[in-house]
Amino acid sequence: NIATDDGDPDSLDVDRFLAREMQSISFEERDRAAHDLHGISEGKNETPELVESCKESLRQELNRTGHTSYAFSTAYTKSPEYVESLLLMFLRRENYDVHQAAITILQHFESKMKLWGADKLVKNICQSDMDDHDKAFLEQCCFHILGTRDRAGRPLFFAAWCNKRFHTPENVWRAL
Repeated sequence: NIATDDGDPDSLDVDRFLAREMQSISFEERDRAAHDLHGISEGKNETPELVESCKESLRQELNRTGHTSYAFSTAYTKSPEYVESLLLMFLRRENYDVHQAAITILQHFESKMKLWGADKLVKNICQSDMDDHDKAFLEQCCFHILGTRDRAGRPLFFAAWCNKRFHTPENVWRAL
């Protein structure tokens, strides 16, 4: 518990709490947490055999679980080629954890359907897909892809906005 007498923690209380929690975990767990925080990936030794094996396992996992997602089923029915083109991206995102990659793909298509609708489910989204409210929010933001990559080779992305006015929360998500 980090609350003070008035119910609000001060920065010293928070620092003490975090220090105590960090000391209670092993060095390996602290190291993993630091790597996660800073986007440093241990990564897999990606070979063609690993890629094909994991893609096949992911296809099987999606065949087993994909029917539970209307959005995924719709996307796969509309364009199996488009869905197939995303498999490696999601496997890499989840460090080749096939089960987690399947969950993330299903969530991706559910979110995409909610934000963009079924007609854009199997399409790469462009600025021309945005409505006027999305574009207005986008114009007040500062997005920048930095000219460098993190230690795992991923591009670094920075986003900030000064004016937080938007029509609906979906405008923020569609702009990002």
